[in-house]
Amino acid sequence: MATRICKDLGGITRLLKPETAARLVSAGKVVKRNRGDVIFHKGAPGDSTMVILSGTVKIWNMTSCGREVIFDFMTPGEIMGEVSIIDGGERTANATCMSNTQLFTIPQPEISQIMMEYPEVLMLLARATTKKLRECTVKIEDDRNYVPTRIMLSLLRLSELVGQPKEGGIAIAIPVNQYELANYVGVSRSNFSKIVSDLQRIGAVDKTGDETMTVNVKVLRRQLTCVDCSD
Repeated sequence: MATRICKDLGGITRLLKPETAARLVSAGKVVKRNRGDVIFHKGAPGDSTMVILSGTVKIWNMTSCGREVIFDFMTPGEIMGEVSIIDGGERTANATCMSNTQLFTIPQPEISQIMMEYPEVLMLLARATTKKLRECTVKIEDDRNYVPTRIMLSLLRLSELVGQPKEGGIAIAIPVNQYELANYVGVSRSNFSKIVSDLQRIGAVDKTGDETMTVNVKVLRRQLTCVDCSD
Protein backbone atom coordinates (compact mmCIF):
# COMPACT_ATOMS: atom_id res chain seq x y z
CA MET A 1 0.00 0.00 0.00
CA ALA A 2 2.77 2.44 0.97
CA THR A 3 4.63 1.67 -2.27
CA ARG A 4 1.51 2.42 -4.33
CA ILE A 5 0.91 5.71 -2.52
CA CYS A 6 4.56 6.71 -3.00
CA LYS A 7 4.08 6.08 -6.71
CA ASP A 8 0.84 8.10 -6.75
CA LEU A 9 2.55 11.03 -5.03
CA GLY A 10 5.00 10.95 -7.92
CA GLY A 11 7.27 13.97 -8.14
CA ILE A 12 6.74 14.85 -4.50
CA THR A 13 8.23 11.67 -3.06
CA ARG A 14 10.94 11.61 -5.73
CA LEU A 15 12.21 14.91 -4.32
CA LEU A 16 12.69 13.31 -0.91
CA LYS A 17 15.07 10.74 0.49
CA PRO A 18 13.48 7.25 0.64
CA GLU A 19 13.24 7.26 4.43
CA THR A 20 11.65 10.72 4.41
CA ALA A 21 9.14 9.71 1.75
CA ALA A 22 8.25 6.58 3.75
CA ARG A 23 7.73 8.65 6.91
CA LEU A 24 5.50 11.07 5.02
CA VAL A 25 3.40 8.26 3.56
CA SER A 26 3.02 6.54 6.93
CA ALA A 27 1.58 9.74 8.45
CA GLY A 28 -1.36 10.18 6.08
CA LYS A 29 -4.34 8.45 4.55
CA VAL A 30 -6.26 8.45 1.28
CA VAL A 31 -9.58 10.29 1.35
CA LYS A 32 -12.17 10.10 -1.44
CA ARG A 33 -14.39 13.09 -2.22
CA ASN A 34 -17.19 13.54 -4.76
CA ARG A 35 -17.66 16.20 -7.39
CA GLY A 36 -19.03 19.35 -5.74
CA ASP A 37 -17.71 18.49 -2.26
CA VAL A 38 -16.06 21.35 -0.38
CA ILE A 39 -12.68 20.22 0.93
CA PHE A 40 -12.23 23.27 3.14
CA HIS A 41 -13.71 26.75 3.59
CA LYS A 42 -11.94 30.07 3.84
CA GLY A 43 -11.36 30.87 7.50
CA ALA A 44 -11.41 27.24 8.64
CA PRO A 45 -8.55 25.94 10.81
CA GLY A 46 -5.54 24.67 8.87
CA ASP A 47 -5.82 21.15 10.30
CA SER A 48 -4.14 19.23 7.46
CA THR A 49 -2.21 19.40 4.23
CA MET A 50 -3.13 17.38 1.16
CA VAL A 51 -1.72 16.00 -2.08
CA ILE A 52 -4.15 15.48 -4.96
CA LEU A 53 -3.92 11.89 -6.20
CA SER A 54 -6.70 12.14 -8.80
CA GLY A 55 -9.31 14.64 -9.89
CA THR A 56 -9.38 18.44 -10.11
CA VAL A 57 -9.91 21.02 -7.37
CA LYS A 58 -10.71 24.70 -7.76
CA ILE A 59 -9.41 27.27 -5.29
CA TRP A 60 -11.76 30.21 -5.01
CA ASN A 61 -13.30 32.97 -2.92
CA MET A 62 -16.51 34.99 -3.07
CA THR A 63 -16.44 38.77 -3.29
CA SER A 64 -18.61 40.98 -1.09
CA CYS A 65 -21.02 41.42 -4.00
CA GLY A 66 -21.43 37.66 -4.44
CA ARG A 67 -19.11 37.09 -7.41
CA GLU A 68 -16.97 33.99 -7.51
CA VAL A 69 -13.26 34.58 -8.10
CA ILE A 70 -11.22 31.51 -9.07
CA PHE A 71 -7.52 31.66 -8.21
CA ASP A 72 -6.37 28.28 -9.40
CA PHE A 73 -7.29 24.86 -10.75
CA MET A 74 -5.29 22.13 -9.01
CA THR A 75 -4.57 18.71 -10.50
CA PRO A 76 -2.87 15.42 -9.47
CA GLY A 77 0.54 15.79 -7.85
CA GLU A 78 -0.13 19.25 -6.41
CA ILE A 79 -0.05 20.14 -2.72
CA MET A 80 -2.91 21.99 -1.02
CA GLY A 81 -3.30 23.56 2.41
CA GLU A 82 0.41 24.00 3.07
CA VAL A 83 0.20 27.74 3.81
CA SER A 84 -1.89 27.20 6.94
CA ILE A 85 0.48 24.46 8.06
CA ILE A 86 3.56 26.66 7.65
CA ASP A 87 2.21 29.83 9.29
CA GLY A 88 -0.39 28.29 11.63
CA GLY A 89 -3.15 30.52 10.26
CA GLU A 90 -6.61 29.87 8.86
CA ARG A 91 -7.45 28.71 5.35
CA THR A 92 -7.07 31.62 2.94
CA ALA A 93 -9.56 30.35 0.33
CA ASN A 94 -12.22 27.74 -0.42
CA ALA A 95 -11.38 24.44 -2.13
CA THR A 96 -14.06 22.51 -4.05
CA CYS A 97 -13.86 19.25 -6.02
CA MET A 98 -14.60 19.73 -9.72
CA SER A 99 -14.66 15.97 -10.23
CA ASN A 100 -14.51 12.86 -8.09
CA THR A 101 -11.23 13.31 -6.26
CA GLN A 102 -8.76 11.33 -4.20
CA LEU A 103 -6.61 13.17 -1.68
CA PHE A 104 -3.68 12.02 0.40
CA THR A 105 -4.25 13.88 3.67
CA ILE A 106 -1.77 14.41 6.50
CA PRO A 107 -3.05 15.89 9.79
CA GLN A 108 -1.45 19.11 11.07
CA PRO A 109 0.21 17.56 14.17
CA GLU A 110 1.83 14.86 12.04
CA ILE A 111 3.09 17.11 9.26
CA SER A 112 4.40 19.66 11.81
CA GLN A 113 6.37 16.91 13.57
CA ILE A 114 7.71 15.62 10.27
CA MET A 115 8.86 19.13 9.27
CA MET A 116 10.88 19.32 12.49
CA GLU A 117 12.37 15.86 11.98
CA TYR A 118 12.96 16.24 8.25
CA PRO A 119 13.68 19.86 7.16
CA GLU A 120 13.51 18.79 3.50
CA VAL A 121 9.73 18.39 3.92
CA LEU A 122 9.49 22.01 5.06
CA MET A 123 11.46 23.00 1.96
CA LEU A 124 9.09 20.93 -0.17
CA LEU A 125 6.06 22.77 1.21
CA ALA A 126 7.85 26.11 0.85
CA ARG A 127 8.55 25.35 -2.83
CA ALA A 128 4.89 24.52 -3.39
CA THR A 129 3.90 27.87 -1.88
CA THR A 130 6.51 29.75 -3.91
CA LYS A 131 5.32 28.11 -7.13
CA LYS A 132 1.76 29.27 -6.44
CA LEU A 133 3.00 32.77 -5.62
CA ARG A 134 4.87 32.98 -8.92
CA GLU A 135 1.81 31.78 -10.86
CA CYS A 136 -0.38 34.26 -8.97
CA THR A 137 2.03 37.10 -9.85
CA VAL A 138 1.87 36.19 -13.54
CA LYS A 139 -1.93 36.06 -13.39
CA ILE A 140 -2.12 39.48 -11.71
CA GLU A 141 0.12 40.95 -14.42
CA ASP A 142 -2.03 39.35 -17.13
CA ASP A 143 -5.21 40.76 -15.54
CA ARG A 144 -4.04 44.31 -16.25
CA ASN A 145 -4.41 43.70 -19.97
CA TYR A 146 -7.23 44.41 -22.42
CA VAL A 147 -9.99 41.77 -22.07
CA PRO A 148 -9.23 39.77 -25.27
CA THR A 149 -5.56 39.71 -24.31
CA ARG A 150 -6.40 38.55 -20.78
CA ILE A 151 -8.50 35.70 -22.14
CA MET A 152 -5.84 34.56 -24.58
CA LEU A 153 -3.07 34.74 -21.98
CA SER A 154 -5.22 32.74 -19.53
CA LEU A 155 -5.91 30.03 -22.12
CA LEU A 156 -2.21 29.82 -22.92
CA ARG A 157 -1.36 29.62 -19.22
CA LEU A 158 -3.90 26.83 -18.66
CA SER A 159 -2.60 24.93 -21.69
CA GLU A 160 0.85 25.01 -20.09
CA LEU A 161 -0.30 24.13 -16.57
CA VAL A 162 -2.92 21.44 -17.22
CA GLY A 163 -2.82 20.86 -20.99
CA GLN A 164 -2.59 17.51 -22.73
CA PRO A 165 -1.35 17.26 -26.34
CA LYS A 166 -3.91 16.02 -28.84
CA GLU A 167 -4.52 16.27 -32.55
CA GLY A 168 -5.10 19.91 -33.41
CA GLY A 169 -3.54 21.43 -30.32
CA ILE A 170 -3.44 21.27 -26.52
CA ALA A 171 -6.55 20.14 -24.65
CA ILE A 172 -7.30 21.97 -21.42
CA ALA A 173 -7.66 18.73 -19.52
CA ILE A 174 -9.81 19.75 -16.57
CA PRO A 175 -13.61 19.52 -16.17
CA VAL A 176 -14.20 23.27 -16.24
CA ASN A 177 -17.12 25.06 -17.90
CA GLN A 178 -17.13 28.49 -19.53
CA TYR A 179 -18.66 30.14 -16.46
CA GLU A 180 -15.73 28.93 -14.34
CA LEU A 181 -13.19 29.91 -16.99
CA ALA A 182 -14.74 33.39 -17.09
CA ASN A 183 -14.43 33.60 -13.29
CA TYR A 184 -10.80 32.48 -13.56
CA VAL A 185 -10.03 35.20 -16.11
CA GLY A 186 -12.10 37.79 -14.23
CA VAL A 187 -14.57 38.71 -16.98
CA SER A 188 -18.30 38.23 -17.52
CA ARG A 189 -19.44 34.99 -19.12
CA SER A 190 -20.94 36.92 -22.07
CA ASN A 191 -17.61 38.63 -22.75
CA PHE A 192 -15.75 35.36 -22.40
CA SER A 193 -18.13 33.52 -24.75
CA LYS A 194 -17.92 36.28 -27.36
CA ILE A 195 -14.12 36.32 -27.40
CA VAL A 196 -13.90 32.52 -27.45
CA SER A 197 -16.33 32.43 -30.39
CA ASP A 198 -14.10 34.91 -32.24
CA LEU A 199 -11.04 32.78 -31.46
CA GLN A 200 -12.87 29.67 -32.60
CA ARG A 201 -13.62 31.27 -35.97
CA ILE A 202 -9.91 31.83 -36.64
CA GLY A 203 -8.92 28.35 -35.44
CA ALA A 204 -7.16 29.49 -32.26
CA VAL A 205 -9.43 27.33 -30.08
CA ASP A 206 -11.81 24.46 -30.64
CA LYS A 207 -14.67 24.01 -28.20
CA THR A 208 -16.65 20.77 -28.03
CA GLY A 209 -19.43 20.81 -25.45
CA ASP A 210 -19.33 22.88 -22.28
CA GLU A 211 -16.26 21.39 -20.59
CA THR A 212 -13.82 20.65 -23.40
CA MET A 213 -11.56 23.17 -25.10
CA THR A 214 -8.52 22.66 -27.31
CA VAL A 215 -5.99 25.44 -27.78
CA ASN A 216 -3.98 25.84 -30.99
CA VAL A 217 -1.00 27.50 -29.33
CA LYS A 218 0.64 28.66 -32.56
CA VAL A 219 -2.50 30.40 -33.86
CA LEU A 220 -3.36 31.82 -30.45
CA ARG A 221 0.12 33.32 -30.00
CA ARG A 222 -0.06 34.83 -33.48
CA GLN A 223 -3.42 36.39 -32.68
CA LEU A 224 -2.08 37.65 -29.36
CA THR A 225 0.75 39.39 -31.20
CA CYS A 226 -1.74 41.03 -33.58
CA VAL A 227 -3.86 42.31 -30.69
CA ASP A 228 -0.79 43.66 -28.87
CA CYS A 229 0.37 45.47 -32.00
CA SER A 230 -3.05 47.06 -32.51
CA ASP A 231 -3.35 48.36 -28.90
